Amino acid sequence: AGTGSAAGTGAGNAYGVSVDLEEAKSIAVAQAGLSVSDVTFLKAKLDHDDGCAVYEIEFYYDGVEHECKVSCSTGAVLEYEKDHHHD
Repeated sequence: AGTGSAAGTGAGNAYGVSVDLEEAKSIAVAQAGLSVSDVTFLKAKLDHDDGCAVYEIEFYYDGVEHECKVSCSTGAVLEYEKDHHHD
């Protein structure tokens, strides 16, 4: 008992992860001026970019695909772009 809340966090912390995936998703969506309930997530994963742990978040809203990289250690938005898809 007493270990349940920390389950699954140990391996990530070896890379300096202090922001979890759900927080990163909220940060990415807020960058676009939206809320998590408004969007459809296409990808949300932990990755490494130039030796730094980052979350790659992709989501879709109203015909627009958004891509965002969020620092795992600070929660800062490192990259953000959106692509308008035209039929």
